[in-house]
Amino acid sequence: MAQLARTVIGCLLATQVWALPDDRQQAIEINADEAVINEQANAATYRGSVDVRQGSFVLTADRLDLALDSTGAVSRMEAAGTPATFQSKRRATDTEPVRGQANTLRYTLSTATVQLLGAAKITLDGSTFEGPEIRYHTETGEITGSGTRERRVQMIFAPPSGKP
Repeated sequence: MAQLARTVIGCLLATQVWALPDDRQQAIEINADEAVINEQANAATYRGSVDVRQGSFVLTADRLDLALDSTGAVSRMEAAGTPATFQSKRRATDTEPVRGQANTLRYTLSTATVQLLGAAKITLDGSTFEGPEIRYHTETGEITGSGTRERRVQMIFAPPSGKP
């Protein structure tokens, strides 16, 4: 079983997954039905059809909580939804982005990491990776899943392109 897990992770890393290099340098645009910004707490909360865009990174949720650093820049996003979703292009030549969904998404901008919690799923080139908790690094493409005996991690590989 451990060998299978190493093989799956190896295959995912071998795909040369990279986020678009300038995504994290782009402005963050947030649209929602309601916003509450608390300058003293360096935080903001958005509710109702939340849509976040930063370069090729797109996040949708029912609720979004932001943490800001001392300069007022966004340092972390936590999104909740049924489900909350994200997508991000790995390379400028990609026709399809990596897509993810979960009950909760935590995006830490400084590490370019998305943590998916509860009914977590990532789709990559037709293959899927599912489990109770998944971590996805948007720049390196590293995917790590964790589960339990009752709620295991599952990987389904799509057949190679052009094959039935």
